[in-house]
Amino acid sequence: MQLVTNLKEVIDAIKLLQDEVNNSPELASRLRQAHAFYIDDNGVDGPLFGFSKFVGYVGLNADTYLRGAKYRSGTNTENALSAFFEEIDPGSNLYKTYYNKLTSWLTQYGKTPRKGVRLMVLKSEYRGEPACEGEDRRLLDLLISVSDLLPTQQRHELRGRL
Repeated sequence: MQLVTNLKEVIDAIKLLQDEVNNSPELASRLRQAHAFYIDDNGVDGPLFGFSKFVGYVGLNADTYLRGAKYRSGTNTENALSAFFEEIDPGSNLYKTYYNKLTSWLTQYGKTPRKGVRLMVLKSEYRGEPACEGEDRRLLDLLISVSDLLPTQQRHELRGRL
């Protein structure tokens, strides 16, 4: 299986997982096993969640995932996904918000998140809508530049307070 190499492949896989888990009770039964969930919150329907062993590979569906899950490495997929995502500080308000939304999503399948589950959000350069034409982004760009200089823990703390 080929690892994802661009954000479109990841987002497509996260969206596909939503359909596949609805149509595959066996895939849904494995949701609690995920150590980390990757979040796409750029859509109008709220956040979508995906786990690395599914969204970190190109072209999986429920059948291909289930047939080869034991042979795939979460370490490899997490490395590939780290180009696009960063971890949310578990003590932040942002983590609590997404944890509650993840819990609601998993409840549909009779599952709850595992203890200590990691939540990963898109890095700042991949989030949000494109700027409106003529919009002054200087202050926003400055804040992003400054936040990128912060240590990871402080960046998560800042994000949790926003």
